[in-house]
Amino acid sequence: MFRTIVISWLTLATIALGGAASCDNNAATNCCGATCAAPTACPSDQTCNSAGVCEAKPIVDAGVDAAQGCMKDADCTNVGAPVCNNTAQNPVGVCVQCTPSNDSACNGGTPVCGADFACHGCTTHAECGDDSACVMTGPMAGSCTDPSTTFHVNATGSVTADCTTAATACNTITRVLQVLPAAGASVLASGAINEPGEVVIDSVSFALYGSGAATTSFKRAMRTGFGVFSLLGTAQVDFYDLAITDSARCLSIRNTATTLTRTTFVCGDISVESPSGGDLTLSHATISGANSEAIAKVGGKVLIADSTIANNGLGIRVTGGSLGVARSTFTGNRFGAITITGNGSFDIQNSLIVRNGSASGTVPAMTLATTGPNNKLLFNTIAENVMTTSMFSPRTSAAVVCTVSAGNLTEGYNLLYRNVRDGVALLSEQQQGTCIGATSYANVDALNPLQFVNPTTAPYDYHLTAGSPTTVLNVAGANCAGMVDFDGQMRPSGGACDLGADELHP
Repeated sequence: MFRTIVISWLTLATIALGGAASCDNNAATNCCGATCAAPTACPSDQTCNSAGVCEAKPIVDAGVDAAQGCMKDADCTNVGAPVCNNTAQNPVGVCVQCTPSNDSACNGGTPVCGADFACHGCTTHAECGDDSACVMTGPMAGSCTDPSTTFHVNATGSVTADCTTAATACNTITRVLQVLPAAGASVLASGAINEPGEVVIDSVSFALYGSGAATTSFKRAMRTGFGVFSLLGTAQVDFYDLAITDSARCLSIRNTATTLTRTTFVCGDISVESPSGGDLTLSHATISGANSEAIAKVGGKVLIADSTIANNGLGIRVTGGSLGVARSTFTGNRFGAITITGNGSFDIQNSLIVRNGSASGTVPAMTLATTGPNNKLLFNTIAENVMTTSMFSPRTSAAVVCTVSAGNLTEGYNLLYRNVRDGVALLSEQQQGTCIGATSYANVDALNPLQFVNPTTAPYDYHLTAGSPTTVLNVAGANCAGMVDFDGQMRPSGGACDLGADELHP
């Protein structure tokens, strides 16, 4: 491999004047060589050269032996480091990938020049400039949206603006839809946006980006139609980093597809209703406050990952469709966490279903009654759910009631703890039906023998600890291999897999 000679900008300048760079051997400062009368140490980011002068240390750059010294961009011949760093920040006089004044090498999935003079993906909208949004998830994560197809809406926008730049932002999505193309666009929103009524999105597809649920929100002034947003026809809208609030319904989807990423829904009746098919995906989302269902879905697919469904009437009701749940929390839902019926299927893994129901409620935490194939219930923690037996219904488990045929089911390694029916936690009533088998474990002792972090007072914490018993730690073999647990940590951690949603990582 060829050796690259590193020459500092000071050395180059001295040679240009016809002499060798050196220090005054009799000087008390600025001399680092062994022959100096009073040698001084170079700063940590510099080195002493053969002439006794402190200069910037060479840095190693991918694809070359060592970084090139330079005075101007033309001196930088390595395609991976085409810019001469002439800023005041070290390494000065060295070829780098980019500088704040020259980031032409930063594009695609790495559009931002970082403090290390290398190109990185964006993490905030501000890094993409005023007229683009940062894509933070999916295959295009880290890239900035095309400003020519990015539209803008904010609380101080205009009802007559063209929405094409931050300076000409509209004030509602209702207005944006009047100028939006049928597909391929992005919308960047900010502030508390008050729609005049239901926003009907019919056969138009786009991504809607906010700057966070605390700073970007949507609501409607009048309760018209089905919700704040209604998706019809071939519409596909992906919501990111925003909140939707309403006294009735947030989102209605009909035969369409949508994703909710880092979104927060707080709606009074049903947060997401889908009466006729369509696909719904939640990622790092929160739905709370619905008096009826957080999600009511007929047909289609529901995928919920790394999300929280809390303090609603019923968490989710799926009829005739499929449900996938991973690394998510269902808690505080008064009429149960999950009900799925019809000819669909479910796949529920590495999730917490805890403290659902109420002393007056008559619905178990989970009602699993599908006739479809390939159902899975694996590595979940189902704890301290509550129900009361109705005079009109038979006695059932407060935790899981399952009627799925054994041939259509893969279950195991679930952890059940103190699910209470009629004020009593009975071991025989921790589950009913086929979904909890011999590889799962149940315990009803009120003294926390499983040694959860804190199952007794808010904020409740059902993580395992080093004191958890051998009945739950390292007992599931390699059956979790390749999975990640509730916290996104790899399983297994020890010699074998732990039961429930949490894998103990000491």
